[in-house]
Amino acid sequence: HTVVTLRNGDLSVTPLDMEVAKGKISGAVKLNAAQATPALDVKITGKKIDIGKLLADMSITDLVYGVINTDVDVAGRGKSVHQIMAGLNGKTSVIMGQGRMKSDALNLYVGGAATVLTQAVFGKKSEYTVINCFVNQFDIKNGLATSKAMLFDTEYAQITGKGTINLGTEAINYTVDPRPKSVTINTAVPVEIGGTLSEPTYRLNPLAAAAKVGGLLGTVLFPPAIWGFVLIGHWL
Repeated sequence: HTVVTLRNGDLSVTPLDMEVAKGKISGAVKLNAAQATPALDVKITGKKIDIGKLLADMSITDLVYGVINTDVDVAGRGKSVHQIMAGLNGKTSVIMGQGRMKSDALNLYVGGAATVLTQAVFGKKSEYTVINCFVNQFDIKNGLATSKAMLFDTEYAQITGKGTINLGTEAINYTVDPRPKSVTINTAVPVEIGGTLSEPTYRLNPLAAAAKVGGLLGTVLFPPAIWGFVLIGHWL
């Protein structure tokens, strides 16, 4: 059960105990607005959450299926949401075991190599790609979320990421590097993500792109659904 109390500007949700997307979320959320500078303290653990249902409910994507465990431990102070986010400190993490993702979405991301690889191995294109694991962890200090680990491993591609998200300005400085598991087929190049959380921008890493065959670069795209998947580790 979940207990919510509000006393003299002090909001407390403890214990937090609820079912979400076939899983369970527990912990506590406290917002003390009675003092001169309000303080937020969030400690949440999520177990066995159906990521496909969760993302579909959030209108992000319905292309990923699997079960995740997540931990959020953050705290901040400020007189507005912006000030709290700009001074936030803590950690977030998401871990997922085996799952699956629609191949069409991943084909765009790894430079089209997925189609060729699945046809070579299985004789025809598979509708779904097996996800071996997904790990996404952020450390947050004074509003700057730094990626400590991002690994998205599938049956034919391994995707890693690194960079930062400034929660005060919402500025993104992040690089995602897809590596197809083939020594003969590799048209993918790192994608640099900039802009802001509300308006992210994407571009191919210019040095890596220059090393690829120009005629193949047109197949290297970055669907926003993948960036939404990365953000799971930041927001949950």
